[in-house]
Amino acid sequence: SYAKEFGTSIDEAARRSRILAARGNLAIDLRNEFESRFAGSYLEHVPDLRIVVRLTGNSPVSSRLAVNDEGSIPIAFLTDARATLEELEAALDAHQKALYSKIPALQGLYADERTGDIVLVVHAPEVESKAYEAEAPVLSKMLGHPVRFVFEPSPSQETASARGGA
Repeated sequence: SYAKEFGTSIDEAARRSRILAARGNLAIDLRNEFESRFAGSYLEHVPDLRIVVRLTGNSPVSSRLAVNDEGSIPIAFLTDARATLEELEAALDAHQKALYSKIPALQGLYADERTGDIVLVVHAPEVESKAYEAEAPVLSKMLGHPVRFVFEPSPSQETASARGGA
C-alpha cells in the first residue's frame, strides 16, 4: 500500500491519493507553460509529496502550490537540465532502429524524466551486463545524451507499460 511504501499514516496516504487523483491536467499544463525548457517532471513522495519539474537553462522559477478541491501539491523547479524532453524523445525516434539493430536483446527504451538519461532496457544475464555497460559511451555519443542500461532477468511480456512524469 501507499502508506507502507512511503512510510506515511493511512490517513496521510488517503489524503495524498485524493490530491493526486484531483490534479487533472496539471502535468500537461506545466509542460505547455515551460514548453521550450521542459526537461521532465516527476512525483516525489518522501519526505513529502511534491511535483518536481526539470527545466533547461539557468533562469530560476519560483516554487509554487497547485491547489485543487482536495488540497495542494508543492511544485519545485530544478534548472540546468542538459536537454529538453522533446530533444531526448527526438534522439530516441531518430536512433530507435539502429539501437534495436545494435542491441538484439533490447526490450525497450525511454527518456528518464528524473535524470535526463536515455534508458535502454535489456534482457541479459548478469554476466553480460559489463559488456553492455562498456558500450554506453559509444551509444551516448551516437545519441548525444547520456545512456543508462537497465537489465531484466527475463524477456518482457507483450504488455503495456507506461513510464511518465507527474
